[in-house]
Amino acid sequence: MIVMNMYQKVRKFKKRKYSQKRIAEELKMDRRTVRKYCEMSETEYVQNRNNLQNKDRVFDLYRDEILAFPQIRRAHHLTNFPWLHFILPNFPEYST
Repeated sequence: MIVMNMYQKVRKFKKRKYSQKRIAEELKMDRRTVRKYCEMSETEYVQNRNNLQNKDRVFDLYRDEILAFPQIRRAHHLTNFPWLHFILPNFPEYST
C-alpha cells in the first residue's frame, strides 16, 4: 500500500506544475494513481486509505488453506489465482 508520504510527494510535484505523466515517471507510479491523488483532497485520501485498511478480505478466511500450496506462498498477489475456488470447495467465485 502507498503511504501518506507518497500522496504528499504527488501533491508537491503538482504544486510545482509537473504534468501527471512526469509525476508518474519521477515517482515510478501508475498514471491513474497519480491522477487519482491529484484530484483528491487530503481528507478524501485519509478516508480512502482507512476504507481500504478496514475492507473485508475474502482471502483472510482461507489463509491457512491457501498458503498450504507452495506455488501460492511465493505469489505476490493471490488474485493471480482465479482457480482457487476449484481446489478449495468453500472458496467463493469472483471475477477480476
